[in-house]
Amino acid sequence: MTTLRTAAPSGPELPAFRRILCALDVERPAPGAAALAALIARQFEAELEALYVSPGSFDAEAAARLERLVATLPPSVAENAGVAFGAPATCICERATQRACDLIVLGSRSRSDLGWQFRDDVVRDVSAATGSATLSVHERDRAATIERILVPVDFGPATERMVDWASSFALRFGAEVQLLHVVSRERSAPRRGDRAALEALQARVAALGLEVGSQVLVAGSIAGGIEAYNESCEFDLVVMGLGPSSDGGGRVTRGVIASLRNRLSVPLLSVHASPFDATKPRARAAHVPREASAAALALADRR
Repeated sequence: MTTLRTAAPSGPELPAFRRILCALDVERPAPGAAALAALIARQFEAELEALYVSPGSFDAEAAARLERLVATLPPSVAENAGVAFGAPATCICERATQRACDLIVLGSRSRSDLGWQFRDDVVRDVSAATGSATLSVHERDRAATIERILVPVDFGPATERMVDWASSFALRFGAEVQLLHVVSRERSAPRRGDRAALEALQARVAALGLEVGSQVLVAGSIAGGIEAYNESCEFDLVVMGLGPSSDGGGRVTRGVIASLRNRLSVPLLSVHASPFDATKPRARAAHVPREASAAALALADRR
């Protein structure tokens, strides 16, 4: 295990996870999601709970799939698990709210850029409805550790928070951080002050004793630039921030994140501009199904 380095006295107070919920699809689980959730929980010394979500009602076939899934999971995940039946996004958000979870880990699947807009997407719905940070782990991803972290910054309201989260991960995993500012080819050049702002963020991370670099990249699109940069440098984690969903920039960022979840086989962490407050849960998005109520969330402890 990597030894946790102490932040510099002059550095920011870094965020940390206290409770983590790993949501698993009984029908089509992402093995890497449970393994990474267990690793993060160990490094952050956080409580970890697994939730197996099966649409519809309980039956013998679902029970058999659940047992097979439990047998493949790390003991720290399998020993503290529950099962829920109903609309997956609703079940996950309700459990995360009940347990005041700081992080929700979910498996992610490939689909087209248009597909995430028109087809059911649990990761998208959970991200839109919860105040927790969300970590999507692609079904192809099998990363055993985190050594290189990519932070695409847009200088929006969530920028400093996402940089602090990346620094928190880097300190615990002994990882290096790479800051990336992508400029669309339509604009062709960074705005005045962007490079100075990027250098200030780099200095903020370096003050913690971390290895950090920064890059400005001109690309045809924001998502395309991030994808190409990741392919050339092979990162283990991408950290992005979500501003208020009511502003135009927030909507654009959510679209970029959704697109990258489809394209990248790299875990993607999305964090909110303000800290999560368990006493003030965020309102659910209108498109999240409501048919599964708290009463329908039947949790079976496997301790």
